[in-house]
Amino acid sequence: MVVIGIDSGKEGYFCELNDVEGTCRYLKIPYRDDGIINGWRVKKAFNEFNNAHKIELEKVRGRGGWGATACFNFGKNYGMLLGLLHSEPLIFVNPQMWQKMQHKNTSGANAKEKSASVFSSVNPTFVSEHKRKIPDGLIDAFLIARWSLIDSCVVIVTGKFIDIEGELDE
Repeated sequence: MVVIGIDSGKEGYFCELNDVEGTCRYLKIPYRDDGIINGWRVKKAFNEFNNAHKIELEKVRGRGGWGATACFNFGKNYGMLLGLLHSEPLIFVNPQMWQKMQHKNTSGANAKEKSASVFSSVNPTFVSEHKRKIPDGLIDAFLIARWSLIDSCVVIVTGKFIDIEGELDE
């Protein structure tokens, strides 16, 4: 089974888990210089991904303390992402749904720390190979995809991580 998890924030990622090949392919969501999602690169990326059985997109909402412009731009980019993926098998998931299962029996002061702890325990080799901190968006996208596979009763063994554009290898 092939699933894609998407953390749609400004530092978000696409993360494809393929349980048959044992791979995790990922890509940072591409933005143009003006802060708008680069639709051409998103479409190109989805041509690079295998045909997914499910695409899990994290549901989002504005947060208190955000200004009107920040909320508008975030909503505009989220809407563009929805438009670009309209023909894909898209499913929306609340953060609480995937976090509740993934964070069970995990220590950490907040959701980000708990997610990082789970990611590290599931992918110790990947974490040790990367000298710098793994981006929160990649961690969340991975855990969303992992939650989707577990929710579908699929056993997951991820052996190889593939960065489609090589950003974390730089």
